[in-house]
Amino acid sequence: MKKLVFGLSVLMAAGAMASECSVLYSTYSEKYYVTNNGNRMSDFTKSLDRAVDDAYELSSYGVCNQPTPKKECKLMYSTYSEKYYLMLGSDRISDFKSRLSEISDVKLKLVRNGICYDNSSRTTCELKMSTYSNKWYVMKGTDRVSPFVTTIKDANSYAQALADEGACLVSGYQPIPRPVYSSNDDVNYVYDFRGSAENLSERIISLVKTLEPYINNAHEEEMDDIKKKAARLKARAHTRDIVKLATTARELEAIMDRNEGYMMELMETDALDRLSIELITISENLKAMLDYLQVQSQDYM
Repeated sequence: MKKLVFGLSVLMAAGAMASECSVLYSTYSEKYYVTNNGNRMSDFTKSLDRAVDDAYELSSYGVCNQPTPKKECKLMYSTYSEKYYLMLGSDRISDFKSRLSEISDVKLKLVRNGICYDNSSRTTCELKMSTYSNKWYVMKGTDRVSPFVTTIKDANSYAQALADEGACLVSGYQPIPRPVYSSNDDVNYVYDFRGSAENLSERIISLVKTLEPYINNAHEEEMDDIKKKAARLKARAHTRDIVKLATTARELEAIMDRNEGYMMELMETDALDRLSIELITISENLKAMLDYLQVQSQDYM
């Protein structure tokens, strides 16, 4: 692959604009590969890790940009092969796995490497019994999503495991915290800092937009900067570079602190006093996320 990368990097230096590399899966060869603008840019490989490494090597040479997630990896079940697999949009992005834990490991790698978002289905899983075989199974909408098992207890275990993976909801069951991993294989996070970054950025932008009719000219530029930095935080919520995410959060916290007094003054009016609690909550949530990111980002420095 080195010769290919070298030749393409020369073309990039000549003025071509780098676009994003994508890691795809061939259902014909059952192997992963890297594409850029519809062109295959790597060898076929059984190893997802190898394909991801190829994509990042291409990125390091300026041939393309790093993969960024745009869709969910949806956990599916084939009633033909009685195996689990993953879909990215309309494309299968994994081989078939007999065990739910095995496909969960594949999904984790895809999410961690920016290929897709984690699954977050809002459809309920239900326990059913086949009157033909007298065995239990799990249904999600109109689809069977588990093998046939002997007892209702076993079927319920499948349903809860699927709920833990974000593949469906189970009435009366609270899924375990969804771990969020970094590229450090030894780190297991239970705090969804990426989801928090997205949520906080949206709340901050909404808050400033509500205040806009009351902002004077002297503070207008600062308020615009808050929105811009919040938008940048949202854009970087799923970046592979956790240090960059922490830096963006730190910049946003600094400008929020600098303008908190002015925003609280605006909220002393009857029309805006309801927002004071939201501002305080946002500030505390942002500080908590930043404290977390500062600790975790040390692993990358």
